[in-house]
Amino acid sequence: MKRIYLYPGQLSASADPAEITTLLGSCVAVALYDPKTQMGGLNHYLLPEAPPGEETNPRYGSAAITLLRDSLRQLGASTQRLQAKLYGGSRSLGDASRTQRVGEMNCRFAREELARFRIPILLEDVGGDGGMKIVLQTHTFAVDARRMREQTPRDLSLARSTRVIVVAGNTGSQLSLVAFLEKLGRDAPPVVVSGAIPGTRLLKGRPEWGMSWRLAENHEVLENGKVYFSPEGSATELMSAGSDGSFQVAILHQRKLENRELNGCLIQSLSRVNSGNSAVVLLGGKLDSGAEAFVEFSKQGGFTVVESPETAAFSELPLYAVNAGTGSKVLPAGRIAEAFGVLIRRKAA
Repeated sequence: MKRIYLYPGQLSASADPAEITTLLGSCVAVALYDPKTQMGGLNHYLLPEAPPGEETNPRYGSAAITLLRDSLRQLGASTQRLQAKLYGGSRSLGDASRTQRVGEMNCRFAREELARFRIPILLEDVGGDGGMKIVLQTHTFAVDARRMREQTPRDLSLARSTRVIVVAGNTGSQLSLVAFLEKLGRDAPPVVVSGAIPGTRLLKGRPEWGMSWRLAENHEVLENGKVYFSPEGSATELMSAGSDGSFQVAILHQRKLENRELNGCLIQSLSRVNSGNSAVVLLGGKLDSGAEAFVEFSKQGGFTVVESPETAAFSELPLYAVNAGTGSKVLPAGRIAEAFGVLIRRKAA
């Protein structure tokens, strides 16, 4: 059986038996099914409609529901026989009041759109708190929907055991990065900043308090109390430096890479080494800035902190992570250090 994982803004329809999985927060998934042909499919959209000036696409319900319906019709299903199930629309991580409004709008739009297409809704599992994991069997229309408790720093135990923190974002993340770093004291674990966030100018104006900032060198063993900036445009990986749980940097001087590759390479290296004692902080960025690698790291149980979409210079990347139900914490940039509990320090007078 074919197994498919949907990220926000994606959809899938199948004529053959398939298992489609997705994680939901305030976003919504609509499952459609033709009982005669046993064809089914699923979408996952973030908002009801595209904002002015942006071309409609499957990230928005206005396209996602229509495209799923049309995809099943092209496979041979009858639109007259289609049935629907509706999931998601919860109060997700971070700003619960905002995500509640988004979730309610997403659900209301789905109901109205399905009514317009005269597709009956057999089941709704919407609203509530935290995220949801759903698994659709396309050939039977069976759906396993499981609520995920709203993630916390696991009573701070995981946060306090963190041995290294990776920061991902893009050029517009610089101010947010500074707001985070200036709150960390010298006893904080080492922080490695992705090459997607230019650090040359920041290094010149680094503060005199708190952690020490430096440009990372190849095969350098990381030390507590230090921030390591990856060379701009160069992919950086983390490797184990010994049985004590320490890490070292491997700088891959290759062709100039896209932000997606720079962030993705660094995050994926954590997954390979050990996601259990590492953390990823996701700042603002475009949707193509390594979102999939972040979601995968979170799915593996890694500790993750997402910058609040409301304070991010580019909200697409944080919004994607929040609506995917990932992120142990969602905080404004200036409060991200709080996620690591005892590590927060007051700015020196």
